[in-house]
Amino acid sequence: MTAQYPIDTTPEQPFDAKSKKKRRWIKPFAYGGTALLGILVGAGAAGASSATAGPEVITETVVETETVEVEVTPAVCLDAINSARAGFGVAADLTRIVGPALEAAAVWDVAGLEAAMDDLQVLNAELNQNMFAAEAAACEEAAR
Repeated sequence: MTAQYPIDTTPEQPFDAKSKKKRRWIKPFAYGGTALLGILVGAGAAGASSATAGPEVITETVVETETVEVEVTPAVCLDAINSARAGFGVAADLTRIVGPALEAAAVWDVAGLEAAMDDLQVLNAELNQNMFAAEAAACEEAAR
């Protein structure tokens, strides 16, 4: 017998006379329904979590201005410091002069003693020009 149908009916591909028409709308509907269900469940969970959440916290930035007094050294005190430095310089020069003056006195070197006396007079003039005592008193007065 010959096949009446144009489709090959070999045992590997038997012909089904009652084949159903494929419904192509089922898969998109299933995917869309699943997505819609997921959105609804997510929205419900979000609504539930926001309903049980605590009070809303509002943060604000507060700027505080602090006035700081900066002490400034009075000029009279700075002058006293400079005079003290000059006085220490004179004292250092004095220590350099005293050693050779004592050696000259020990050997009765008159020229050495006269040179030492000239140097001591220069240092004495520098000390007389130094106003440390007056400037220190003015600084103490300014500090009160």
